[in-house]
Amino acid sequence: LSRASEEKGFWRMVSMAKRLEGAGKPFIWLVCSTLCVAPAELQKAIKSIPEMIEVEPQFYTKQLLHVADYCIQLSDTEAYCYSVHEALATGVPVIATKFDQAKKIIKDGKNGYLLDFDLSNLNVNKIFNEIPKGFTYTEKPSPLWEEVMDGTL
Repeated sequence: LSRASEEKGFWRMVSMAKRLEGAGKPFIWLVCSTLCVAPAELQKAIKSIPEMIEVEPQFYTKQLLHVADYCIQLSDTEAYCYSVHEALATGVPVIATKFDQAKKIIKDGKNGYLLDFDLSNLNVNKIFNEIPKGFTYTEKPSPLWEEVMDGTL
């Protein structure tokens, strides 16, 4: 659930998918993005992995979270990652790179997994065999936002 821009980590997605394939793990990866705006080389790489299926963004796209084992967000950075918050609020664990926002809300092994940017700590068996379930997530507004809303700022 992401734009296909460079900072969103689409090349990491390709790398991760190849590692899943190499481990012989069955998966379907719904890539909810407008890939036509991505570089041709990236489009070709994604299309070369049959398990990765492009889903054009639509109003209903976030409903796909209800059938997902994970939401995967391998960005370089995020200010506020809407897809991660949506997934967690839906009870779907998140696999994300260790961008600052992810480190604040993803508790490794509890509501998802945090990966190094080079994916060196990707444990394929763990993410397949130990899918976090039964967690609750309540988004907490920033203290600054609370001050704005209650008029003390």
